[in-house]
Amino acid sequence: MHQNAQIQLDITSLQTGSLQAQILLITLLKPGDLSLSREPEAGNPFFNHIKPAELETLQLPSQLDLSQGIILYGNAPIWLYAHLVNQCRQVPWVASYDIRQNTAIVVKSSTPLPAVGDKIPMPQRPQPGIAIAIGGPPDSGKSILSNALRFTLPRHYPNLNLFLHRANWDGEGNWSYETSDRQKVQTLIERGEYKIHKLPNANALINSYFDYHAKAIENIRKVVDLAIVDLGGQPEAQKLPVIQQCTHYLIISSQPAQIPKWHELFGRYLKPLAVLHSKAAPDLQRPSHSDFLEQTIDLQNLIQTQQIPAELLRAIAQILPTTG
Repeated sequence: MHQNAQIQLDITSLQTGSLQAQILLITLLKPGDLSLSREPEAGNPFFNHIKPAELETLQLPSQLDLSQGIILYGNAPIWLYAHLVNQCRQVPWVASYDIRQNTAIVVKSSTPLPAVGDKIPMPQRPQPGIAIAIGGPPDSGKSILSNALRFTLPRHYPNLNLFLHRANWDGEGNWSYETSDRQKVQTLIERGEYKIHKLPNANALINSYFDYHAKAIENIRKVVDLAIVDLGGQPEAQKLPVIQQCTHYLIISSQPAQIPKWHELFGRYLKPLAVLHSKAAPDLQRPSHSDFLEQTIDLQNLIQTQQIPAELLRAIAQILPTTG
């Protein structure tokens, strides 16, 4: 193992078929609540995000075997991955793990096999992890909630292997919550949105799009304990392949009248987890017979604290698999 102030690197071995390899596990010790504009708080590691200066003191673990190929595994900035590929230039080949395919893609090789572009299969969980589909009308806070879940759950469950998958083409991603320059984020989102629904062959493209994401979620569940799936703002039947790969659903809505449509879309396939009202509603007392949580949620507080309500955390905790 090698560790500096913000990055930990570990080596483990992998035997896949006749191929012997090493996995370089990347752990960010201070991943950072990068969307927060206030000053860092002492004792809160989520405010001190990873900085490029950390590369100066980052070294590969001493137990790295230079005669074997290596697979890079873990969530990290692209510039960190680029640095590690360069640092591993003496090994025969380097691959980068793609969770959506559950394979490692060879990105550098000085040997005939594996060659650049080859895919190396990776180990799977004994049982698929759970997946929570998040739906609701546009501008209700789905992306804000998804991002808050991404930060909150690892704080409370450090051993939880979690992945946030965005199955929509609105141009947003995790990156859009990792900067305080909101104007630049909005510009990039507008430029990056792929208006697939306006193309002449929209139906065929949309069906293919959701088939791809359904397969991606199937692969993701083979690896992680919990997948969070942001499904976008329209309750369309074309999303059913994705929905059928999930296990539970959560609705967040600023329009109470739209909620039944989402229950209808999800309810035949998934277990209800919660309904969150992102605009105040008069009476949200949960009936004693209700099998899911229902409450209002303050989006501004969610943005500022990156902390989901305690009731929602408890509801999710009840469905989490044992993570050791």
